Amino acid sequence: MKHLYTLLVISLLAFSCTSKRYVNKAQKLDDAGLYQEAADMYYKSLQANAKNIDAKLGLKRTGQLVLDDKIKSFKNLYNNSTDKDAVYAFLAAEKYYQQVAVFGIQLELPEENRAYFNEVKETYLDKQYAEAIKALNLEEFSPAEKLFHEILTIDANYKDSKTHWITAKYEPVYREGNDYLASNLNRSAYYNFERILKETGNYKNSLSLKEEALNKALITIAIVPFNYYSSNQKQAAAQLKAKIVNNVNHFKSPFFKVINDQVINSIPKHNLGSDPVTTVQWLKNNGANITAKTILTGRIVRFDRYDGDLVKEPKKGYIKHSYDVVDGKTGEVEHKTVYNKVKYYECKKHNHVQLNLEYSLVNIQTGEILLSDVINLETKDEINYAKFDGDYQQLVPGYWEYADKESESDQVYDDHQAVEQLRTLFRANKNIQSTYTLESEVFNQSSNQITHQIEAYNPEV
Repeated sequence: MKHLYTLLVISLLAFSCTSKRYVNKAQKLDDAGLYQEAADMYYKSLQANAKNIDAKLGLKRTGQLVLDDKIKSFKNLYNNSTDKDAVYAFLAAEKYYQQVAVFGIQLELPEENRAYFNEVKETYLDKQYAEAIKALNLEEFSPAEKLFHEILTIDANYKDSKTHWITAKYEPVYREGNDYLASNLNRSAYYNFERILKETGNYKNSLSLKEEALNKALITIAIVPFNYYSSNQKQAAAQLKAKIVNNVNHFKSPFFKVINDQVINSIPKHNLGSDPVTTVQWLKNNGANITAKTILTGRIVRFDRYDGDLVKEPKKGYIKHSYDVVDGKTGEVEHKTVYNKVKYYECKKHNHVQLNLEYSLVNIQTGEILLSDVINLETKDEINYAKFDGDYQQLVPGYWEYADKESESDQVYDDHQAVEQLRTLFRANKNIQSTYTLESEVFNQSSNQITHQIEAYNPEV
């Protein structure tokens, strides 16, 4: 909290300094008679610190001069009957007036100027409105939309411009949506009508047309229980189907829906072959009345789950002891190191899960295979670490022949690289992912791949 307060204070000081710098620049410009530039600097100063009194006083004076120039320009254009330029000149003056007012500075904008503005605005908008109506009647929608948009920007309540603007903007979208429907491009039609509904609330019968397009575009899917060869694959097949159903039900796309056809769920396993077309034919031959438009079939070709044993291999090494010996006669200190033979263990374990499957999405009416693919996945985890009952920091790698006597084959590897490699084993991860965790990962990956392909399927492209 204290740190946050400090940051806040620093930020306020930075804005304050920035505000003062702008005021200093503004005063120099003001002294030089450049009041427009000075007003800009005073405005920036208040943006940095709205409480800067010098900036407020400076902007009130120079800002009034800037506003007076804008009003003068408006009057000249008004007197010269330049309707469009006069309208936009007054709007620019009014905008500046409002920008300055944000900081509590009230400039003088004589009300008589607004009366002149309303007069010239009415003249200009009448012309624009007539042009817009003409373009709309000729079904020149884009020019009409731009004209009505300009009118509404100047006067949001001008006659029935809002209604005509909606027609000019969305009639082309509406007609295109109907053309898509007629061409059986139902997804495209759906998006057109959805856009209209989102942006206007409604237009003509867009709501019912959107529902019609969605109904025609909707791909309903019945998911056949995945086929498998051995009993240890039965649970895997069930989990895969459950994950796929869950994924499809959470699609962002509105064009897919899982249908829980009971006739599908009751099909005997032995009647499901690897050929999806054969499966569809079997369903038809047995009088299955499938309500879904498509079925998803799958077959687990291979499913292996290996849960390895923890293998502990004894290793030979040394405990290093270092000490100092003082010579009783000379007083000299001699540094000595001894190595005591010990055993430690190197532990290894390996788990892996492998899944191979094939799947197809089939049109139930025509037997056409819409999607088909083979998925081969393998995930694994392994650990390799060392274990010692004592202090491994004193452990040195090496080899010895006999535990209780010296041998010419005994070796001590007391160098930095060898010692560090051994200590790395002691610091290594000792926790391995279970095969159930790996299995879940494989199921998630495979179901995600399948459902990603389904969601990406678009019969219109």
